[in-house]
Amino acid sequence: MATLHKTNPLFQAHPDALQLAVYNDDIELGNPLGSRAGVNKLTMYYFMVTNSLNRSSLSSIHLAMVAHASDVKRFGHTKILKPLIDDLKLLENGIELQSAGAKVYGTVVNLPGDNLAANESQGFVGSFSANYFCRFCKMHSSDCKTACKQVVALLRTRESHMLDLQKVGD
Repeated sequence: MATLHKTNPLFQAHPDALQLAVYNDDIELGNPLGSRAGVNKLTMYYFMVTNSLNRSSLSSIHLAMVAHASDVKRFGHTKILKPLIDDLKLLENGIELQSAGAKVYGTVVNLPGDNLAANESQGFVGSFSANYFCRFCKMHSSDCKTACKQVVALLRTRESHMLDLQKVGD
């Protein structure tokens, strides 16, 4: 990621631009049956400014959006996140702070998350019963049960991701 950050035109032009980590997780509200029932489940989208001094503090985690988990499942993260993505595009072009007489720039540099949330939000199968469930590598699930080390040739890259997207579109 450090190399991508250095080659990003936004950070080359504005080295002090905000570096945002955006992630999501589901929560269940007021359900005595537990999180499996899903009636009151919400998907929470958070962000954190990763180049701030107090990024390890809970106070640096900010709520960006909330959606019903059923709506996320029905419409998908892309449609649900459109307002946030539109705002991020504005931030990439710079937002004028009239009180300070300056422009603030920023963009997303990281999409962390637990496996379930990250897989679903990035278009992978949410359950881990798929043959290729890992967002980091392309190892078959049957091989994961016996693998003891990372196989570099199977790691996902930007190029392999683009090839996979072409295959889906064909």
